[in-house]
Amino acid sequence: MHDVFEGAHHDALAVDTIALQHDCHAMIAHLGEVEPATPIPEMTPMPVLVLGDLHLDQWLEQGSDPFGGQGVAFWTGLDALIIAGDLCDKPKVRWPTMLAHVGRYVSLDRAHVFPDNHDFYHHVLDGEARLEDLSTHYAQKRQIVTGDTRFLCCTLWTDFAAGGDVSGAMAEARQWMNYYRFIRMQGAKYRKIRPEDTREVHRDHRAWLESALATPFAGRTVVVTHHGPVPGVADGKTLGLEPTYTSDLTALIDRYQPDAWLFGHTHTHTHAGHDAAGTDPDRQRLAGLFGSCRGCGRAGQYPRRLAS
Repeated sequence: MHDVFEGAHHDALAVDTIALQHDCHAMIAHLGEVEPATPIPEMTPMPVLVLGDLHLDQWLEQGSDPFGGQGVAFWTGLDALIIAGDLCDKPKVRWPTMLAHVGRYVSLDRAHVFPDNHDFYHHVLDGEARLEDLSTHYAQKRQIVTGDTRFLCCTLWTDFAAGGDVSGAMAEARQWMNYYRFIRMQGAKYRKIRPEDTREVHRDHRAWLESALATPFAGRTVVVTHHGPVPGVADGKTLGLEPTYTSDLTALIDRYQPDAWLFGHTHTHTHAGHDAAGTDPDRQRLAGLFGSCRGCGRAGQYPRRLAS
């Protein structure tokens, strides 16, 4: 995931300083014969763990367990686990197995999950009722409250407007993104989905999110999405397809100023944001918040990291 925090709130959000200061050491697991330069420290339990881009099926198929790097105390110390998109492909077949594996570490009574593109592969975009039936706590367009912090969760998708050429971005997405080959629409005779379909879902999720942000809450607000809320998060690794990875929601952030926004999808580890205040040349700032990427990625791409 990418995490966007206000520095003064690190302790309040129970962020593990080891994970932030020693990124490579904050791994859940590492692959094959690759060993870290120094031992991976046991992490202090955090109240809430947010993981995106888990691709758990790919890890298990390669004989690796991304959860195995932490002891029992870590997992039992969590108030909640939020899996924020891309748990696995083929959800009707694999979600039960993948969630059962998660349940070996974290009680599914404390596990919340919402989908992204991979969770719709070989399924239908308008078939979320089935996904909800497969999960104990389905987090799509839901508020999760733990302590004095609420987590507002949704996939988000994108509006394709981040680059200023919506039609061009949608054409590029349809040509190059696997979403539009592997996901179908049940309500449209099972045709392959189109960028217009995911844009409509984005509009729905954005409307829900704005309504939730506008609802008063006596505590901290953390937004959790799969797609990004600001341009510039792809770090040049999406081959000109950034509008399929992120939208420009800086106006919404400026208006409601959530305490944090966690997101993923790009599988990159980069700083991101928009320097609204123009006062911090070292870390890009977004409505008073700074961003730091903590991407998970697929098995074999790079070591899995914790995001908090």
